[in-house]
Amino acid sequence: MTQILLTNDDGIRAPGLEALERMANKLGKVYVVAPAEEQSGAGRSITINHPLRYHEAGTNRYAVDGTPTDTMMMALTLLLDVRPDLVISGINNGFNIGENIYYSGTVAAAAEAAKHGIASIAVSVGAKKNINFASAAKFTVHLSHLVLENGLPPGLSLNVNIPHPCYKNVCITQQSQHISRSVIGEDDDLNSSKHYWMHEQPFCENPEHSTDYEAVRNGNISITPLHFRHTAHEIMETLNEWCKSSQEVE
Repeated sequence: MTQILLTNDDGIRAPGLEALERMANKLGKVYVVAPAEEQSGAGRSITINHPLRYHEAGTNRYAVDGTPTDTMMMALTLLLDVRPDLVISGINNGFNIGENIYYSGTVAAAAEAAKHGIASIAVSVGAKKNINFASAAKFTVHLSHLVLENGLPPGLSLNVNIPHPCYKNVCITQQSQHISRSVIGEDDDLNSSKHYWMHEQPFCENPEHSTDYEAVRNGNISITPLHFRHTAHEIMETLNEWCKSSQEVE
């Protein structure tokens, strides 16, 4: 039987995860290993300053008191006695597009699965409140069938962003270079102590062509293939030349 592992960064009680879990039973046997509490913005951080704990949250369901990456490590090395055929991370509240993916716990969990050689999908919906996750879950299951049938190259993950409440088309996209959460706003509390929040910027009016940003801006689903090998091969030859000249310096 096909083994499916679900996770997220919004926590094990998140409605997006629950909606996905209901639909994912069509794919095979479903396991859920997710953070015990919300971990949005955790990126690929891991916990090293205190021990990790988990508790069972139902049949084949586990809640881990750590980050999304902690959660995936626990799932793949300790909690599951099977190797998943597919990992799905989500469904996240709010888009994970452009350079925001570097901060996303949703994408981080999928990246950790890809690092282990497991096909993975990160799924996000472009809304924060009153979300109907059923349509996004249905599309995710459809895409998951395609991934299971055809496979993905090792180390690769799909980052999927779905407009809400409906979408027009499906676009294969590149990652945009825009950052949507880079505005720092000042505020005051009751004690007149200044503090700051990270705010989202308005949508860019002229996003780069064929990017995730453009796709969702136009009401389309964006599917961006991501790999997580960070070596910059294009500059290696130049750096070798630098090093040769450095060796001549006395």
